[in-house]
Amino acid sequence: MWVRKRARRRVDTATARAERSGIRGRLSGAGQEVLRHPVILMLIGALISSYLIPSFTRKWQDHQKALEVRSDLASQIAGSATSAIMRSEAVHLQHKPTAAEQNAWLGWRIRSAAVQARLRAYLSDSTLAREWTGFMQEVEAFHLASKNPASDPSALGCVHTALLLSSAAARRVEDAARREAGKDIPRLRKPRRFACLSPLPIQRGLRRFRDPFDYEYYLVEDELSARRTELIAQVLGAHVSAF
Repeated sequence: MWVRKRARRRVDTATARAERSGIRGRLSGAGQEVLRHPVILMLIGALISSYLIPSFTRKWQDHQKALEVRSDLASQIAGSATSAIMRSEAVHLQHKPTAAEQNAWLGWRIRSAAVQARLRAYLSDSTLAREWTGFMQEVEAFHLASKNPASDPSALGCVHTALLLSSAAARRVEDAARREAGKDIPRLRKPRRFACLSPLPIQRGLRRFRDPFDYEYYLVEDELSARRTELIAQVLGAHVSAF
């Protein structure tokens, strides 16, 4: 008796499974028939063409526009900053700026202000705009040290200190230069602090080595160039808020 009941339950279970499988099969077949219906296919095609494709296209276009904005900003920074640093060195070697050099310097100020405005307008993070402002001040003070060091004896040392505080790239240049110089340029027994007269991101400079003026000048020039390259890399990796 017990064996027959158990066998009957197994049969009932198998029958129920078969019925459920048949129902799922019929539903699946009905679903496939619905999906193959011309009206459904037309609606799916309309959805793809009216929403998915335009959305993908719009995102791609926004990506391209953002890339163009970043590339254009990086190009402007590279051109204007490189020109300003090179012209400062030319003034340093001539010891007397010409009218052409003065006009070129005015052009740098105009271009750098335009870069600053575009950084504020296009980038979601305002940090880069502030860092560019600091870099503009450093280039201005470096130019002053190139043109007339006596007018602000602190200018070069303050630019040097500001770069080391703000730029990892400048610190790498500094470390390499100190290793190369070795004991030829001794370290001061006690670091010397001094006030910065030129507008800069810092108010006081710090001198740790007995750097001759020309040695420090060309070291700071290399560190400014490294800072420029660092800013370009940051711009190329920044998020453009307009898109």
